[in-house]
Amino acid sequence: MTEIIVEPLTEEAFAPFGQVIALGPLGRAHSTRYAADVANRRPDARLNVSISQQVPVPLPLQVKFMEKHPHSAQTFVPTAMERYLVLVCPADADGGPSLGELKAFSGNGSQGINYHADTWHHPFTVLDALGECVVLRYDMDDDEDTIWFEVADGPTIVDS
Repeated sequence: MTEIIVEPLTEEAFAPFGQVIALGPLGRAHSTRYAADVANRRPDARLNVSISQQVPVPLPLQVKFMEKHPHSAQTFVPTAMERYLVLVCPADADGGPSLGELKAFSGNGSQGINYHADTWHHPFTVLDALGECVVLRYDMDDDEDTIWFEVADGPTIVDS
């Protein structure tokens, strides 16, 4: 069984898959414009702003599902968060997730993320403590909003 070690989430390492959104520190007057490329590939889609509340999942974790949003970027902005898991990979020649190229990152409450449209990623997973974030994605409430891929005998994600 393949093991993948979690690495710290950095802008450079995550760049092929989207953007890391730096949050804070509080106490300064500052605004960051265009912090993420929140692309929408369907003009009739509506911006879906949702709140995701997650129960922590311990590592090691076996990957069982991957997902992608072919027509929209997906953004996660922590509101109450410690550590969370970011699993991403490019598509293979058939369009499915290339699990041999899977990357595992650990983000924290001072980092949001934005996945490029059509990027394979693992469902949002918090580590260590309860977590909450605001999620932004353009949706049409149809089967193309989210494409799921069931992973057979997936790799195991372990802490560094």
